[in-house]
Amino acid sequence: MRSIIFIAIMSTTSLFGQNDSMNVSDTSKKEMAFDVAEEMPEFPGGIEAMFEFLASEMNYPLEAYSNGIQGKVVVRFIVDRDGELRDIEVLKKVHPLLDEEGIRVVKMMPKWTPGKQRGKNVSVYMNLPLMFKTGG
Repeated sequence: MRSIIFIAIMSTTSLFGQNDSMNVSDTSKKEMAFDVAEEMPEFPGGIEAMFEFLASEMNYPLEAYSNGIQGKVVVRFIVDRDGELRDIEVLKKVHPLLDEEGIRVVKMMPKWTPGKQRGKNVSVYMNLPLMFKTGG
């Protein structure tokens, strides 16, 4: 029987060397999105609920597992002011099979509690590192 281990950690874009200040980026929809907000978006039920969601919904692609393909896929997305996820993309690619699985599982996520800046809901960039690792 195969053993699969994955680790997911939420982060702001600052984890990957960007400025921790209240940077604002322009999205394709011309709506501003924060890199960091006073109150960051949250998965419904918190981080533990997100881990449970990922554990139940993520699938290690069999072909990738069989060929020993592993690594950390980093998926970036925006949690908009309504809690919807959009502009989902892979920042750090490993292999197309793993990259596609990362995007697929993020697209399945429910609405989040949106981030807030000065008491108002705002769109915020989030990064989700997903570790695909075959167990011994």
